[in-house]
Amino acid sequence: MAITHYSDKQKGITIIVWDGTVVWDDWLEHVQELVIDPHWRSLPRFIADLRSVTDTSAIQEKELELAAIAIAENRAALAMKTGAVVASDEFWQAQRFGKLIEGFGTSTIVFNTLETACVFLGLDPIETSQSIEQLRSQLRRKGS
Repeated sequence: MAITHYSDKQKGITIIVWDGTVVWDDWLEHVQELVIDPHWRSLPRFIADLRSVTDTSAIQEKELELAAIAIAENRAALAMKTGAVVASDEFWQAQRFGKLIEGFGTSTIVFNTLETACVFLGLDPIETSQSIEQLRSQLRRKGS
């Protein structure tokens, strides 16, 4: 799978990393994992790093809508959640998905840089970057 996450209860954040080619099945599987993750339900913030994605061409408007429906399966987990997405080529998709889940009580902003996203969420950029790199390394080891 090309997506993983880690929930840091002490910092109140779920960190999500996308890497390489991400197809619809990868995203749907990950959304299903998030929905059942008790930490996702209770943590008020999330950050998703999409900077190392190389291909999301299989994810179009229909898939964005289906993912929003799937993640809203546990609407209570989305209520009052604040998120940041760091994206480059996937900027419009991330922005559109943020708008779709906004109706469930989640506020999501898409950023071009990790540093700005961290300021928005009140996170230390260096610590967050290290956590993201660890997750990315885990994904790449699994993929080898």
